[in-house]
Amino acid sequence: MPDGAVEALIYIDPACSQQLCLTYAVLLQQQDAVARALLEQGVGPGALVADFCDDGPGLVLAILGVLSAGATVVPLDPTQPRARLAALLEDCRPALAVCTEAGRAGLASRLSGLCAPPLVALEDLVEAGRAIDRSLDSCWQGAALSELSHVIYTSGSTGAPKGVACERRALLAYARGKIARHRVGARSRVLLCSAHTWDPCLGDIISTLLAGGTLCAAPRGHLVHDLAATVDALQATHLCATPSLLALLAASPAQLPSLERVALGGEPLTRELARPWAAACSLCNTYGVTEAAVYQTLYEMPAACSLLQPGAAEAAFRQQGLHEHEALCGAPPASAGAADVAGAAAGPAAPPSSRVLPVGWPLPAVRLALCAPRVAARAGRAARQALALAVAAGAGEGEGECGAEAVGVAVEAEAEAEDEAEAEDEAEEGVGEVLVGGVQLARGYWRRPELTAERFVELHDDELLRLVCGSEAGGDADGSGRRRWFRTGDLGVWVGRGEGLRVLGRLDEQVKLRGMRLELGEVEAAAQSCPLVAAAAAAVADARLVLFVKPKVRALQHTRTHIPTHTRTHARTHARMHAHRHRHTDTDTQTHTRRSESRPR
Repeated sequence: MPDGAVEALIYIDPACSQQLCLTYAVLLQQQDAVARALLEQGVGPGALVADFCDDGPGLVLAILGVLSAGATVVPLDPTQPRARLAALLEDCRPALAVCTEAGRAGLASRLSGLCAPPLVALEDLVEAGRAIDRSLDSCWQGAALSELSHVIYTSGSTGAPKGVACERRALLAYARGKIARHRVGARSRVLLCSAHTWDPCLGDIISTLLAGGTLCAAPRGHLVHDLAATVDALQATHLCATPSLLALLAASPAQLPSLERVALGGEPLTRELARPWAAACSLCNTYGVTEAAVYQTLYEMPAACSLLQPGAAEAAFRQQGLHEHEALCGAPPASAGAADVAGAAAGPAAPPSSRVLPVGWPLPAVRLALCAPRVAARAGRAARQALALAVAAGAGEGEGECGAEAVGVAVEAEAEAEDEAEAEDEAEEGVGEVLVGGVQLARGYWRRPELTAERFVELHDDELLRLVCGSEAGGDADGSGRRRWFRTGDLGVWVGRGEGLRVLGRLDEQVKLRGMRLELGEVEAAAQSCPLVAAAAAAVADARLVLFVKPKVRALQHTRTHIPTHTRTHARTHARMHAHRHRHTDTDTQTHTRRSESRPR
């Protein structure tokens, strides 16, 4: 804990020339007051709190107060359509909802008639907590580490969003890894660029305060429209954002000398954007999934890296091999094992795609692996079938047999279809599905046991194509040598020396647009809920989300007059309802390709 007089949070609002500074002493007093008020209302360990504080100092205070009470934060966007909010609140069933005083009246009106929890203003919690005499234990010690820290909702392939439930130990492990790899310290000023519904925001808050640094914040709209002025006014030293947001900077790196480290993630980084920043500051390309606490790998771009020059990397691979590449890009980190070095020295099994930049090596508490897609899918099916059989058996003897038979037939039919589709992937030596594991791994999907069993699988080390462990993540296999993994659905190749992992594309229909993770199946399900639509297909083309619809026969006569207007209105409403909102920027950017485009050539 730094000195109480040190600035913990600086918030500026250029629209009204407002600047607010909170020291560590003041922030600690306020977060403890919120925690005491929550505990007084019976909201503690095991309880979920819907957090609608999406901007201002309250964004930070609400998160810290809920965590200090031992409860779980569920960040929700107050501007989402009522139908979307109703679905999320029904799924997570929070004990309480927190918002700011300024937004309470509007939010109460929007939640009226929904199955919503009691709504309380953050300012009221602070006032009530100051009058309560109650000691608080540290929220990062003892048994509290096994409690959930947050539930983040992401897009779902069936039309329903899914909540990723992460434990405090996972968030703390990420924060410590970020502090070490990003060199966050007492003099660091970290700008909060992410929406509070996106876990990098939570990760930046916890890691900065644990390191004794200063959080910097500004209104979301100002970040998008004048990011350069915000960085300059706050003299930010660290920034974590999507490449799309960084591309909005109306300034060159030389005009922002305070920036020391820039971490980009959520979508592929282009050479054109990376080149000037790598030469001016420490630029990191990151990769990760919400199911393992923010991000799991990091690659620091050397200023003179040949990968940033068009065609140079491909020429190096073709003419001089990986040894020349190592000379240009540097040696692997100390956490790399002898097997990795030996494998890399012989060169990659196949030249990696030159269209993507590397995402590097795992954080200290992370395990990274590549697995043949067929093996990973089979493990997921087996786990899901075991769960279904257990549930069916518990329903009664007669029902259990019938249910088990039905489940078995369905799973076997799916297995045949998936094995045929994935046979081509296994033939590509060195390319496999990216698996992540280690301390940062989430507990699973909130109230979705079947999906959790399918995506969070156990595999023996012998079933993997490649295994790379962070410096603190090597010894957590059980007695049988099996470890728990999350199947990301991403195709990757391990290059080894200097680069680490390269992500080549997707195995499924998931895409990313403007840093948002979207399931095309979810978009199609929303469109097909329109009474005039018989079928729908979604795709990404020219960095835009495109929807193709087939009208129902009885609606054909209205095609020219009724369907365009009705479908457009319906699609707009449901796109906002079903998309996991991430208000970084309005720039359209495609970040992951579909299966047909993702194969390395």
